[in-house]
Amino acid sequence: TGSWKSPLGSTTRHAGRFDERGVGGVLARYCACIHRLARAGLAHVFTPDVEIDYFDGAMHVEGLGALVDGPPPAFRSSMHALAHASITIDGDRAHADTYAVAHLLLDGDGPAGTLTTRGLRYVDELTRTTDGWLISHRRHIPLWQSDQTATPPSAPDALRR
Repeated sequence: TGSWKSPLGSTTRHAGRFDERGVGGVLARYCACIHRLARAGLAHVFTPDVEIDYFDGAMHVEGLGALVDGPPPAFRSSMHALAHASITIDGDRAHADTYAVAHLLLDGDGPAGTLTTRGLRYVDELTRTTDGWLISHRRHIPLWQSDQTATPPSAPDALRR
């Protein structure tokens, strides 16, 4: 919007850095919502009309309501570790190409379930809104995957008394 001003100053260089941090914050907020299974928080990550192509288009989701009110995730617990994010700002639009590793605990073999570890690439288009940057389109691209029987967490023998 024409009225938006960077708190770091009016130079393009400073505004760009501020915008990159804002986009990075949205990516981190997505992970926090997924880790906590806090689907209502996704309203602070995605635009109401978001489109997401999971598994590089094998599953298409339209609209924030489908994410927040749709079926629960298939995993009991998860941890997403963001790696490199390449962010480009173009006015009120941004593009982020982010690599991540996701650890998903699924129901399955063994008492603790199945641990799926997956290398991912998120290709996001973002829009600047009055509430900050939000993702308007996402491509979720799996790069590799490993599955194994999970074990319950336990303290090392040296710590047990």
